[in-house]
Amino acid sequence: MATVTYVPAQGEPPETSQFGYHFAKGQPVEVTEPKHLRKFAGNPFFDVDDADDELAKATKVEGLAKARAAKAAKKQQKL
Repeated sequence: MATVTYVPAQGEPPETSQFGYHFAKGQPVEVTEPKHLRKFAGNPFFDVDDADDELAKATKVEGLAKARAAKAAKKQQKL
């Protein structure tokens, strides 16, 4: 389970919403969508914990999907 915590800069609001998740300053929120975890990981106002397993699984699945799509496209070209 990956959690994301909002860490606002001084002068920023204590609450925010991103990608359908609501964050309060310092309160961890469970995020399961790999695409969102990658976005939060690249944002300096969010700390992401325990995301390694979730991101590794997502990368593997995305890699398989891309390989299957490439194989199907190659097969389609031969027709």
